[in-house]
Amino acid sequence: AVAPQARWVRRTPQSVAPARSGHTAATDGRGAVYLFGGYCEEAGRPRYVTADLWVYGEGEEKGDGPATWHAQPTSSTTTPGPRLCSACAVVGAPGSSIPQQLVVFGGWDPREPGTGGVILEDVWTLDLASFEWSSQDGVMMPGGPTSRHVAVAISNTEVVLHTHRCGDNVLVWDAATRAFREQPTTGGAPSSRGLHAAARCGQDVVVFGGADKSGAMRADAWALDTATWSWRCVAADDDNSTGGPAPRAGACAAALDENTLLVACGATRAGDALVPTADVWALDLPSGTWTRLLDDDPEGSSSEDVVVCPKRNAATLSFVKREALPPGGAQGGATTRSTFVLHGGWRPFVETYDDTLVLAVDH
Repeated sequence: AVAPQARWVRRTPQSVAPARSGHTAATDGRGAVYLFGGYCEEAGRPRYVTADLWVYGEGEEKGDGPATWHAQPTSSTTTPGPRLCSACAVVGAPGSSIPQQLVVFGGWDPREPGTGGVILEDVWTLDLASFEWSSQDGVMMPGGPTSRHVAVAISNTEVVLHTHRCGDNVLVWDAATRAFREQPTTGGAPSSRGLHAAARCGQDVVVFGGADKSGAMRADAWALDTATWSWRCVAADDDNSTGGPAPRAGACAAALDENTLLVACGATRAGDALVPTADVWALDLPSGTWTRLLDDDPEGSSSEDVVVCPKRNAATLSFVKREALPPGGAQGGATTRSTFVLHGGWRPFVETYDDTLVLAVDH
C-alpha cells in the first residue's frame, strides 16, 4: 500500500467574512462545498451567531490555489434561524426525482449572553438549483433538540445522524419521504458523545473522537457498516499509547478513500484548558493503524515554500476533487491526488479564523 503524503498548499486569509467557528459544511462530491452558519467574531462587537450561506466551487480553482468563496443569496422569504453546532449533508442529484439539496439538522442558538440559548430540533432543506429554503414543518429531530452531532450522506436519498442519544440505534433521514427513522444497530457502539467528527468511507460511516457530557475527550474510532448496520471498533486508543491522535473534540474529518479516514485539528485538554491542534492524521480502516501526515504548526510562519495551518478547533474539512497523477509525478508511488478545503475555526479564547487552507494528499 502507498503511504499517503500530505501538504498544505495555500492559506488564504479573509476568505469568508466575518471569521467564524462551529459552522457546518458539506460537499456535493463534484467540487462544490456549501457552508452554513457558525459563531462569528469581528472587531468592535461581541461574538454572534449567523445563518448565512457560502459556496466554494472547484470549477473556479486555478492550479493549486483555492477558489474564492462567495456569499450565496437565497430566494426564500422563510429561512433557518442563526445557529452553530448544527450538522448538514447533501442529498439528491440534478435531474433526479429528488432535487439536489442541502439538509440542515438542529444546532444551537446561544441568543443573549447568560441565557444558555436554545438547542434546536428543526430540519431545513435548501434546493441547490433555486437556492430556496424549505422548512420541514412538523418534522423534528427524534428525541428532542440536538446539537454537536454529525450527519453523513450514505446515498442520494439517505443521511445517517449520530447524536449523544444514539446507543443501539442511529437516525436515518430519508429525503424521499422527508422523514426520520430510528435504525437499530448491532455490535458494540460508540459511547455517548458530542463534538465528534464523521465521514463516509465506502459503505462505512466512521465516527472519531468527541467529548461526553462530563467533558472527557475521546480518541477512538468506530465504523458503522450501512449494509448490515453493525458497528465495529476500528481504533480503541483512548490514551494515545499506540501513537494515534490525542483525545480531542471539535476535530474535522473527511474520507481519503474507501479505506482511509482523514482527521484534522481539534482541541485536546490540559487540566481545565483547551489546547488547539493543527495535526493531520490518516486512519487505515482495515488495520486500525494511524499515520500522522502533518505535525502541529510549531508556532511557525508561512513562506513561499512552506504553508502552515495555525492551531484550531471547530473548523470544517471538505472534499473538493480527486485527480490522477502522471507516472513518476509523486513520491512513494502515489497515483492519485485528493484535494480538501479546511475553513475557519477557533483558537480557544484567542482568535477566530477567517482563512481557508487547501490540503493536498497524494496516495
